[in-house]
Amino acid sequence: MAQKYSLLVLALAVLPTITHAGYLVGIGKADITGPVADVNLMGYAMPLQIARGLHTRLFARAYIFAEPENDRRRFVYVVSDACMSSQLVTMRVMQRLQATYGDVYGADNVLLSGTHTHASPAGFLQYLLYTITSLGFVKESFDALVDGITEAISAAHDNISPAEVSWASGDLLDANINRSPTAYLANPAHERALYQHDVDKTMDLLRITKQSPECRQVAAGMNSDASHAHKFGRGSNGGYVGSDVSGSSSSVYVCGRGMISWFPVHCTSMNNTNPFVTGDNKGAAAQLIERAAAKPQTALPTVGAHTAEQAYTHPTTFWQSILEYLQKWSRTSIRRQGPAGVSTPSNPRAANQGAADMFVAAFAQSSVGDTSPNVLGAYCLDTGEPCDMAKSTCGGRNELCVGRGPAWPDDTASTAIIAQRQADKAMELWQQRSVEVTGAIDYRHVYVNMSDTKVNRCTAAALGLCWCTA
Repeated sequence: MAQKYSLLVLALAVLPTITHAGYLVGIGKADITGPVADVNLMGYAMPLQIARGLHTRLFARAYIFAEPENDRRRFVYVVSDACMSSQLVTMRVMQRLQATYGDVYGADNVLLSGTHTHASPAGFLQYLLYTITSLGFVKESFDALVDGITEAISAAHDNISPAEVSWASGDLLDANINRSPTAYLANPAHERALYQHDVDKTMDLLRITKQSPECRQVAAGMNSDASHAHKFGRGSNGGYVGSDVSGSSSSVYVCGRGMISWFPVHCTSMNNTNPFVTGDNKGAAAQLIERAAAKPQTALPTVGAHTAEQAYTHPTTFWQSILEYLQKWSRTSIRRQGPAGVSTPSNPRAANQGAADMFVAAFAQSSVGDTSPNVLGAYCLDTGEPCDMAKSTCGGRNELCVGRGPAWPDDTASTAIIAQRQADKAMELWQQRSVEVTGAIDYRHVYVNMSDTKVNRCTAAALGLCWCTA
């Protein structure tokens, strides 16, 4: 049977001939945690890494972008706290959406992605290789993903409204390293000379805001800033609130609705001995921003008012501080069996509660490659010496070579620190001057028949069949 692989790309292009004052944007969020005990954790391919509890809940965050002139011209982007997406999950989500919305959503305009956490429940992929360590398909893991992703998209569909979209970018230097520096040195010198670092350090941020007089309630009395570097609080409509840019009493105020951050770092702050389901550093970063935005206050403290190390000297305090936030979402994600065995919320609106008035922050994966959050480097468990850099081994054994996070040996604290650094940078980019995104929405979806694809250069496969042909 021919193997088909799909590629889906969104473009919010700046086109000189077609411009928009803004877009229609919908944002939704739903729980996808699934089983938290007696299930293998997906990521490290460790058969004995069996879940024994919950570290942080997992969520799907959905964003719909549509053109004001033609709202059927729309694109859906979902960021899930999962190791990766799954073809079968995608197919089932498409069936659910098309049963409800017809041909509005399909394979061509819906992109599902994962943060690449290495501690989400396994067993949701349909291919043999990925189900070996999970000892087969796990329906509970699969159903949680399908139900939650569908709910998040439905919530986003229900609150589509006019919004402005802007873009900012900057370097984050202390949240990732190259886990294979020796391999990187095998690249041609002229190619390495093109880059300042041996790994991508760029964070990109998509900022989603709206203009509304409602924002003025909290913004009143705050200093206006013509540079758009807003000071944020929380208004009655939720989200971040900034004062008007002109200082005029008749000006329209700006409210934040959500953000999407892209930064390349593996979600492996929790190592392969971790027994708890967790969203790892990106899941924690998202909850840091969302928790800050949810506070009923007129002035939002800077997330990075102190160093991450100082903030998390006692890491348990961090997780306790977001427990109430997590519990709120767990209460709204209780499900019951609906018609034809379809899992639905006990209250059809419960899982989507707050979607229209809650700031949703997604920390998506970027050019993750050989990026690692274990910024102190790799060391041998037996000697404490650095691992053999060329082979990542200790005395010839790779099992003894372990990466160290910034708070080693406390992986929970390391997770919090890498999360904080990403959240700090995202907040910095949110507050700085950004470039307005304009132009038409476009997307491309292509199926590639790999059995009929010729590659000029190939090597033997490390596992399975080699696709290359001479």
